[in-house]
Amino acid sequence: MHTQVKRESPFVGRLSFVEHSASGFELVTMANEEGELWLAASVIASQRVRSSAHDIVIELHRGESFRDRVVYRAVLGVEQPWRRVFRVQHGRSRNVSSRLVASLRVDGQEIASARLLLAIACFDAQGRLVSAPVATQATRLAYANEFEQLLVRDENGEHAAHPS
Repeated sequence: MHTQVKRESPFVGRLSFVEHSASGFELVTMANEEGELWLAASVIASQRVRSSAHDIVIELHRGESFRDRVVYRAVLGVEQPWRRVFRVQHGRSRNVSSRLVASLRVDGQEIASARLLLAIACFDAQGRLVSAPVATQATRLAYANEFEQLLVRDENGEHAAHPS
């Protein structure tokens, strides 16, 4: 699942990680280090919202560590959706979590979140195995949950996005 609605809100938010490859764009929950990643965000107001300016905040965390925040002031209304796409550059450090978590807030209320698991290569330039960082309990749980979802989608005959 790419978007999780947190609680009742006059806004509907969508936040998804997208990978670009030779075959096009695909929503992903897992990706490798080499992929070109994007974060797509949108906010739509419900019928009960009068057109007015609102604070929109997107935050990105890598594991438990804060990485980035962008803040917008935008007019939102029934006929005025807000959409943005951001390029995600995830670096190559071996001492960071493989979990990326993004959150979307309007006027301080979180309306959506998305998570991505990065497959970190454990090989050096010559193809030799190198020691992988030790995963935290939260990271192991995130991988277990994602693999469980992959199995459910496979059992249901749904297309699942896999790292290339």
